[in-house]
Amino acid sequence: MIDSVMVVEDEMLTARYIASLLKGWGIRVIGTFDNALSVIAALEEELPALLLMDVNIRGNIDGFSLSDKIWEKHAVPIIYITAYCDNETLQRAFRPLAYGYVMKPFGPEELETVLRTARHRMQERSPCEEDTQSGGTIDLSPHHTYDPSDGRLYVNGTEVTLTVKQNVLLAHLVAHRHQVVSYNDLEFAIWADGEVSSSSLKTVVYSLRKRVPELQIKNLSKQGYILS
Repeated sequence: MIDSVMVVEDEMLTARYIASLLKGWGIRVIGTFDNALSVIAALEEELPALLLMDVNIRGNIDGFSLSDKIWEKHAVPIIYITAYCDNETLQRAFRPLAYGYVMKPFGPEELETVLRTARHRMQERSPCEEDTQSGGTIDLSPHHTYDPSDGRLYVNGTEVTLTVKQNVLLAHLVAHRHQVVSYNDLEFAIWADGEVSSSSLKTVVYSLRKRVPELQIKNLSKQGYILS
């Protein structure tokens, strides 16, 4: 349940706009901040259920780096706010405790959708996902390791380049490793409420399998996929 949110945004009008929307939906806004130091200090006083984080904030620490500092001490889910849609930025926006992003400029519908997606993930969050916040890598095979802190996959120490959708799919399967993840949950994680065809998920899974054939991604008929 998202009952409290902390907003990190260096544009005053945008911060006020977000706070107004959240309050209108009955969500308590703990505060609005524009720099890393004030956020870290505020988190020592109270932890929000969710943090809305602009990628570009005041000071020398950007939103992604601030997220890493926060996650060293607090398992706070974060949704990023960004005006950039390049592949590298979007990949960084999908990590175990990063629950997606909203693109600027956005309206109430876009923000409500990403909050609904985050709430859905919070409800299904597994102990495996919580345990991956220690900063260590996860061995997926004798040759493959996955770093949950930045969502990167490595084979024998060399990074494997993935598309945004492949990255989101893998992050979700790793977070629920050894568990069956339903087709609907995976579609929701990748596309949120967007319209997708029945073959869209199969296409992403096929492309990930082709890119990393050694990973054991199994399809359980009429149930979902499992990473063993």
